[in-house]
Amino acid sequence: MLHGIAASSGVGVGNALIIFQEQMAIPQEKVNDTNREKYRFLEASSVFVDEIRHASNAIRIKAGDDEADILRTQIEMIRDPEFNGELTSVIEERGVNLEYAFSLVCNKYIKLFSLIEDEFLRARTADFIDFREHMLSILLRVQKVDLSIVPSGTVLVASDISPSCAASIEKDNVMGIVTETGTINSHIAIIARAMGLPIIVAVKGLLDTVRDGDTLLVNADTGQIVRNQEPKKLRRHQSYYSVVH
Repeated sequence: MLHGIAASSGVGVGNALIIFQEQMAIPQEKVNDTNREKYRFLEASSVFVDEIRHASNAIRIKAGDDEADILRTQIEMIRDPEFNGELTSVIEERGVNLEYAFSLVCNKYIKLFSLIEDEFLRARTADFIDFREHMLSILLRVQKVDLSIVPSGTVLVASDISPSCAASIEKDNVMGIVTETGTINSHIAIIARAMGLPIIVAVKGLLDTVRDGDTLLVNADTGQIVRNQEPKKLRRHQSYYSVVH
C-alpha cells in the first residue's frame, strides 16, 4: 500500500497509466542573426497564446473559471515586458539561439520562485515550469501529452501533471489521479478537485512501485493507494465509488 496527501475526496478504481513527458534536449548554438531569433519568438508566442486560450477554455468548461485562470496567467507571462526584455538581452548579448536563451531566463524565475517561503507565491514555480516546457515543445516541435485519448477506467500516474496537460483530461475516462510530487494547493490538485476527480499527491516511491496496467484503488478520503487488490474487495470499493463519483 502506498500513502500520500489526499488532495480531494472520493474513491476511484482503475488501471494505472503512467504519464511521462518527453525530455527535451535544449540546443546551445551561436547565432549571427539575432533578429531572426527574436522574430522566431514572436511566431512561437502567437502559437503559444492560441494553444493556451484553447486549453483554458477546455478547463473552464470542465472545471470552472477560477481553474481556467491558472492557465490564462501564462498569456500575461509571455507578454510581460520585463521577461521579454531579459530574453532579448540574452539573445543579443550572448549571441545564442532562442531555445537556449528562453530556457535560461525561465530557469532564473523558476529558481527565484522556488525559494520563496510563501506557499501561494511558491506555486508560481509550476507556472514557469509549464510555461517553459510548453514553449520549448513548440520551438522544438515535440509532441505534447494528450490525455483526451486515455481509455475508460484509467488512473493517471505521474511525477506531476501540468495545467496545460490537465486541460485535455476527459474526466469520464479517468477514475483518479496519483502524483509523486505536489501539494493540496498544486495546480493539478485544484483542477482535479473542480472536476470531481479523486487525487492523491506527494506519494513517495510512486513511480518506482506502480507499473502500467496495475489495478489501483485510489482512496482520496484517506490518502491510500492499493495495488492489485483481490477482486472481491475491489468490487465493494467500486460500488462505493459509483455512488460518490
